[in-house]
Amino acid sequence: MVFADVVESSRLSAYLGHLDYAKQLLHFQELFVNLGRKYFQEEKDKSAEYSLITARGDEGLLFYVTDEIPKRDMIYRALEFIFELKGRLKMAVTSDEKSDWPAKGIELGAGIHYGAVALLTALKEDDKGRVRSFIDGIEGYSINYAKRVESCSRQGSYSRVFLSKEAASTLDGDPIIFSTTMAPLKGIGENLEVFEIQSGYFHDIPISTELPEDESFINFLNDLAENPEKIDEPWIKPLIVSVLDSRLRNIGVHAQKAIYQSRLTKLAWHRPTEDDPILLFIRAREYGKNNEQTARITYLKKIIDRFPDFIPARKQLVDACWKITKQKRERSERIFARDTAKEFINKFSDYLSDSETREFKRIVEAGEK
Repeated sequence: MVFADVVESSRLSAYLGHLDYAKQLLHFQELFVNLGRKYFQEEKDKSAEYSLITARGDEGLLFYVTDEIPKRDMIYRALEFIFELKGRLKMAVTSDEKSDWPAKGIELGAGIHYGAVALLTALKEDDKGRVRSFIDGIEGYSINYAKRVESCSRQGSYSRVFLSKEAASTLDGDPIIFSTTMAPLKGIGENLEVFEIQSGYFHDIPISTELPEDESFINFLNDLAENPEKIDEPWIKPLIVSVLDSRLRNIGVHAQKAIYQSRLTKLAWHRPTEDDPILLFIRAREYGKNNEQTARITYLKKIIDRFPDFIPARKQLVDACWKITKQKRERSERIFARDTAKEFINKFSDYLSDSETREFKRIVEAGEK
């Protein structure tokens, strides 16, 4: 179950006026339904499956009942859907002439939950004229619970996308970073753990270039990757990485691959103090490709120190350490100095004076002998 709601819609309405506000709501509603149907296709067997994808006013909701999709895949797909929706809404605001919208235009909060529901059935004729029992709706505590999880999104600090404990637990081992909060769930009467998406790598976002709006969306993210100073919200970084990396993996033309790789590299090394774990993971991955294992280990350890539950980084650390054992033994301090100096020269040269650049080059040359 997914509930999505426009944050501070009353304030936005007062600023835009009723006509412009209605136009933006219609755009949100259309996007929610169209993207929802892309990620969650209409059920095949309505006697055993059920879906409801709708948006009215400033709220969208998505219910999906099936045994065909594993629980983990269902939640992961819901996250991809919400992040793409947030990105496309962001693109609409950025390209609009009203650049002074309050609260950055339409901001979306979302709640995702997975739980049991009661199926409401009704007798209807099928395509062959036979009277059969079809699922006509759902009811249950889980629906109310999912809505309460969505209400927590107002206190979000990163993405405003919250998962219940039941939904978050299905993603153990996936490249998703959670920020855990104890929150009172209105109407339920107790403080419960909810999990905000702090960062993540959504590698299955099905972005294509078949439609003009898809091309525009990719170009929008390309521009942010090329100009990271324009990024004003933390959730945008993992979305850019996810989409660009998906393009990188699925494009066969070598020249285009190189372009997407250069954009990822520019975004990942935009500033020395970058702390987004997914961007740090991209740095580690690039060092691994170049067989610079000590630099790779530095970033993997930095991620694990802050996010010990980030399993992909722990797996990569094992691989990096094992490869180090196969290399010629050197003093760790020498390797660290060489690799850190090389990173400054290649990635952060603007932070070095002329004398520091000469000294760092000397360290690199000596360290590689």
